[in-house]
Amino acid sequence: STKFTGELLLPDGIEVIEAPSGNFSGSLYFPESLKEITGNWGYSNMMGTLTIPRCMTTVPNFCFQRGGFNHVEFHDGVTEIEGQAFQYCKLQGELVLPTNLKKIGAMAVAGTQISRIIFNDELQLMGGSAFEGNSYLTGTLTLPKNVARIPGRCFRDCYGITGLVIPEGVDMIDGNAFWGCNSINSIVCY
Repeated sequence: STKFTGELLLPDGIEVIEAPSGNFSGSLYFPESLKEITGNWGYSNMMGTLTIPRCMTTVPNFCFQRGGFNHVEFHDGVTEIEGQAFQYCKLQGELVLPTNLKKIGAMAVAGTQISRIIFNDELQLMGGSAFEGNSYLTGTLTLPKNVARIPGRCFRDCYGITGLVIPEGVDMIDGNAFWGCNSINSIVCY
C-alpha cells in the first residue's frame, strides 16, 4: 500500500491504467495518450480534484464510486455518465455537468455532498435515483429543457431544494421523484 500527497501528473505515453491501491490526496491529471482506465478508482481512497481524461466519452459504471474526490472537472466530450459512477463520492460544491452530456445513469451522482447542479441543454435522459440523497443540494433546481421525463427517486431526499423550475419539455414526473424534498416552496412550470 502506498501513500501520496500532492499533485500527480501521469506521464504521456501511458495508454491503459488500472485503479491503484493505497491512499492519494491531491490533484490527479491523466495523460492525453490515455485510451482506457479500468477498475474502481473510488476504492483507492483518492482525495482532491479529479480531471476526467479526454479518452473518456463515457464515465463507466462504478468507476469512481465512493471516491474521496471533492471536485470533478469534465471535458466537453463526455456524453454519458453511467450508473453509480460517482455514487457516494465526497464531491462538494457546484457540479457542472459537461456541455455535451446526453445521458446520466441510475444513481450516478447519488449520495454526494454537492450543493448545486448546473445542467446543460443537451441532457436528454436521467436514470432513476440519479441524484438521490444529495442532502447538501440547496436553492432552486432548474431542470434541463430536453429531459422529457424525471424518473422515480431522481431527487429523493434532496432536503435543501427550495424551488423547482420545470421547463415545457418535461411531460412526465414519476412518483417519488422529489420524495423527501420538504423544503420546496416554489414551483415554476413553463
